[in-house]
Amino acid sequence: MIGFSPREVDDCTLWEFAACTEGYRKAHQTEETPPPAMGDEQLANLGIEGF
Repeated sequence: MIGFSPREVDDCTLWEFAACTEGYRKAHQTEETPPPAMGDEQLANLGIEGF
């Protein structure tokens, strides 16, 4: 996901990994607005259950 090998992820503390993922997210975010959240009825119409 962020270019780390599994070993590098294992070597990170939780704080370090959280900081890396936050930095990656900020560096790669777009200016597009996210789509609106789907309602329960729309999810049900798609056959998605357990929401």
